Amino acid sequence: MEINLDEISILTNTDLFQKANLFGENILMVENNTYNAEVDPILGIPLDDVKGKVYMFDTLIKTGSFSCEMQFLQKNIPDKEAWMGVVFRAQDMDNFEMVWIMPLASAENVAHISVSHGIVPFWSDAYEQSKKATIAINEKDWNMITIQMEEEIFTVTVNQKEAFTKRYAYYLKEGKVGIFLGTGTDATFKNFHLKKSD
Repeated sequence: MEINLDEISILTNTDLFQKANLFGENILMVENNTYNAEVDPILGIPLDDVKGKVYMFDTLIKTGSFSCEMQFLQKNIPDKEAWMGVVFRAQDMDNFEMVWIMPLASAENVAHISVSHGIVPFWSDAYEQSKKATIAINEKDWNMITIQMEEEIFTVTVNQKEAFTKRYAYYLKEGKVGIFLGTGTDATFKNFHLKKSD
């Protein structure tokens, strides 16, 4: 089922996601995703060092698949990587599984991350030990990510090449799906498809 952006309820933690029509296609676009230096009162570090931008579809899925295409536009912070991806098994804006791609990286450019309490653990052992793969990604092209969700495992495919299969980090039977953007990354997204098999 193709997701109609004008008909489905959404949840988001930013107003940066904007609907647009590009050559007759409905897309979501994020521009001017700059650095937020506001400090988290608990962690004592800038919010954009631990959180990303999330746009979720307000529908639950247990098993099935979610896919979309994404295109990198630019990074707005020279010393940062670029990150864009999909979220799934999401309970809310702060707790979800995620797979992101790094369009400017040459190796290990697809990675699974489990986000808990709103913290994206990209600097810790949790990220170092996460499942990763290297897939050919052209930064100027549209790249498709598909997450095939079974009851206990999920499989990630990028540009029709299987990246990896992994168990979920948490024992959660269902959740929402959506998209993610990391610090300082501008991108566009289109062709959202959700297929429930439960």
